[in-house]
Amino acid sequence: MSATTATGQPVTLDIGRDNGDRTLELRTAGTGALLRFLGVYQRMTGGTLDLNMIETDHGWQGLLNLAEFRLVNEQQLKTLLSSPTASNGTSLNAAYRNQINETDQRFQRAQAVIDISNGVLQVSDAFVRGEQVGATFKGVVRDAAGNIDMTGTFMPAYGLNRIFAEIPIFGPLLGNGNDKGLFGITFKLTGKTADPDLIVNPLSAIAPGVFRKIFEFQ
Repeated sequence: MSATTATGQPVTLDIGRDNGDRTLELRTAGTGALLRFLGVYQRMTGGTLDLNMIETDHGWQGLLNLAEFRLVNEQQLKTLLSSPTASNGTSLNAAYRNQINETDQRFQRAQAVIDISNGVLQVSDAFVRGEQVGATFKGVVRDAAGNIDMTGTFMPAYGLNRIFAEIPIFGPLLGNGNDKGLFGITFKLTGKTADPDLIVNPLSAIAPGVFRKIFEFQ
């Protein structure tokens, strides 16, 4: 199938077979417009999408890659930045002198391993990467009842934070992996996927790299 989004970007969908298993490939440079058209998500603009899936006995599995997109007026992002994360009630954005844009964030890359089985959509090894903010996350995006159950780590000043992860020997310990910065807060999303509840762990804001694992939601 070939189509064009409302913003004039091409969309291609190919369904074929690989050694007897059905495969699906979806590509577009207008991801935000496509998601709005499908009624899936309204806050994204732009975005180059490359989605590759293969059918399993219980559903579909695959990898999603997304590049160069923006999130506009995303309420969960505002909540993460404005939530108190210190004993004096200081928010993350206040700690960074309110230099993080809460209403418009540009991201360079996002990736997630996707599993759709028995009506449940799950992601693992997922991350979004931008200059000002970034996050890693995993869990159930939507189950058969329309609920979400996800956990992750949110990192402000992501570009600066990731510098620590590049330091030889100490970087993997301080940065806690290639896509986790030095400072961040752990969070959990629960409730209905359409309107989830966000829970933030304020203690994790002071925990560098490997120590933050102690505070992660299980």
